[in-house]
Amino acid sequence: MNLMDTKKGQSSASESVGFFRNIARFFGDVKQEIQKITWTNKEELRVYTKIVVGATFVLGLGIYAVDVILRTSLDGLSNIIHWIAG
Repeated sequence: MNLMDTKKGQSSASESVGFFRNIARFFGDVKQEIQKITWTNKEELRVYTKIVVGATFVLGLGIYAVDVILRTSLDGLSNIIHWIAG
């Protein structure tokens, strides 16, 4: 075993300790940031949920209406083409 092998072994051990310290610091920082968040209360959450569900329903109806209009238009166009072309 030469001097280079000893240095490599020591540096990899200190690198792994530094790696785990960085991970611990990261999760500590995440915990601090989560504690700074102002969470919505139950009433606000209920109101926002109703808004999202209502908007989703209205958007779904709009997409359905556009689909019906396009499908009817294309079926009519297909019938006209079949009538003309025979």
